[in-house]
Amino acid sequence: MRRTASIQDVFPIVGKPTITYVAQDSGNVEKRLRDAIESRGQLCLLTGPSKLGKTTLYRKVLSELKRQPVVIRCTEGLTAKNFWSSALEDLDFKQLSEKTQQTGSAITGELSASGEIGWGWLAKLIPSVKLTGTEKSEDAYRYAVVKAEVSAKHLIPILQNLPLILVVEDFHYLSEPVKKEVFQQWKAFVDEQVSVLIVSTTHHASDIARANPDLRGRARHIELDKWNTNDLALIPKRGFDVLGVKNSNPLRNAIALESCGLPIVAQQICQTFALSLDLSPSSNDRRKDFQPSHLQPTFKKVLDTFYADYERDYERLLAGPRSGSRKYDTYGAILGAFALEPLAFSLRKHDLIERVQRIAGEEKIPRASINSSLTALAGHQKRMGTSLLEWQVEQDMLHVVEPTFLFFLRQKLKTVSKNSSLTDLLKELLQQVRTLDASLGRSSVQEDSTEPTLPLES
Repeated sequence: MRRTASIQDVFPIVGKPTITYVAQDSGNVEKRLRDAIESRGQLCLLTGPSKLGKTTLYRKVLSELKRQPVVIRCTEGLTAKNFWSSALEDLDFKQLSEKTQQTGSAITGELSASGEIGWGWLAKLIPSVKLTGTEKSEDAYRYAVVKAEVSAKHLIPILQNLPLILVVEDFHYLSEPVKKEVFQQWKAFVDEQVSVLIVSTTHHASDIARANPDLRGRARHIELDKWNTNDLALIPKRGFDVLGVKNSNPLRNAIALESCGLPIVAQQICQTFALSLDLSPSSNDRRKDFQPSHLQPTFKKVLDTFYADYERDYERLLAGPRSGSRKYDTYGAILGAFALEPLAFSLRKHDLIERVQRIAGEEKIPRASINSSLTALAGHQKRMGTSLLEWQVEQDMLHVVEPTFLFFLRQKLKTVSKNSSLTDLLKELLQQVRTLDASLGRSSVQEDSTEPTLPLES
């Protein structure tokens, strides 16, 4: 029976894509991560802005290596005492054993001979495990292990003998004292030749070395950058081919350009556009040659459907603190700087100032006003209860914490009201932010005839 494909299957917004999965940079990023994980004792650091597909990437690579992730999800309230035990909370030995048999993964060491795998085995390795009562069931052992004082060295036998890898997500949320205490223990993994994967944002990549200088030179860093337009344009190419929708280079490139380097935005645009079409077998939409102009309602709908919650934060961030007493609209210019080409998720101070002055035109904004605005940014956002931008003094850089905010920002600036006080400030910006018609023919996607066409759901 031939498999059917719904629009949501083809362009998923949540979860890993299959039909429209694209290996970034022709698979080179996957290869670098795979090589790092397979290097024994390697501390693998995978960083990049939010929403670039870091989780999808590492899960695909681990699946190919027949390894399963043991994930620690860091939060601000996670203590050093609970850090290591949190890795064990979701461990399911029964499921692990079944998956090991299904995938043909190897169980090594003493476990391969004894076949003993479970909480009872693990409890014997941790001296601090104490059973309360006479019951010695798996549930009792599990409860005792999770409640015990677990350290890095207690995880090593699990990671050495089972097809698992420890994955630490969002370690930048940990407090500085917790980071220091946790990473002081990290050398145990290196000494025992156990690879560990750490996933975080770009601007916190140096936190590990600061927490434990002894780890310098022992980590392999894979940095994900914004996706290029050719990779992004493969998403509509593959998906629309499967759905039987004509898609020209200009259409695909328009989607890629408006996606702001983010595959999730490309998926959202494609799904929204496809859902607006009549894809019945004899419909006119199946025969139509769609052009970039047909996408304009889709961009607005994606903005309204997925990113309307940015509206209030956008307005308050534009206004800045004490807006009535400020002579310059510095916050508006700083926001506008991220809407200019070339697209960037982070700007060094000298680049930021240059962009701000391009937007300001003849009415230059003094450096003192820019400096004071950057200094006040953290406090202003804290009062707002949000964090869209982060100014890092030690790096002399301004980062976009939520890259999808760039999609909102660029779409918003294109439709700003003529009566807005921001119009004059952004007059030059609005001319520069999108030279779409001139850009559409510059990059092209090689036709890929290997993608199968699947019938739609009836």
